[in-house]
Amino acid sequence: MINGFSVWGQVVRTELVETKRLDDISETAALDYLKMDIQGAELMVLQHATDRLRHAVAIHTEVEFLPMYVGQPLFSDLDQFLRQHGFVLHRFNPLATRAVVPLAVANKPHDGYGQLFWADAVFIRDFTRPDHLDPDQLLRLAIILHDCYAAYDVVAHLLLARDRRIGSDLGDRYVRLATGARPSPAPQARPA
Repeated sequence: MINGFSVWGQVVRTELVETKRLDDISETAALDYLKMDIQGAELMVLQHATDRLRHAVAIHTEVEFLPMYVGQPLFSDLDQFLRQHGFVLHRFNPLATRAVVPLAVANKPHDGYGQLFWADAVFIRDFTRPDHLDPDQLLRLAIILHDCYAAYDVVAHLLLARDRRIGSDLGDRYVRLATGARPSPAPQARPA
């Protein structure tokens, strides 16, 4: 159905490997940010990392919109699971398309036309409910979004929410540095 997959999808060999649940790896106890690209096993890992998800503030993972592997979960499955654990989709980067058989213009099935196939999806703690995050989580998420994704608007929102909570002025200073202007009063968090 997708150009190239009859060749790319051939099984060369199978091997058994020992794995561990992310929740059982002590070095991940204070996980803030999780980045995964594990060939269709992302949901399985997340289902065995519910303790780590309580602490995490951002997840960057590959997602598919059409099955690439037998029985794999698709984007909607990961989205629903992560929403149940307090995350929202922040963005896709990049979006990847593939040409559907029989057409591949100039024999280039990757050239940006065709069917949306996969993407990297960035999920973050629900920034629309900053009252559900402690001040440390607000700061950690702001740092990740600033440094990794240049999401300056969300960063300002998070820092201003943190300021209201602890009486600091980090958000105000951030907005002034980013824009040269004073921020307008941020809307109060809606009740849970």
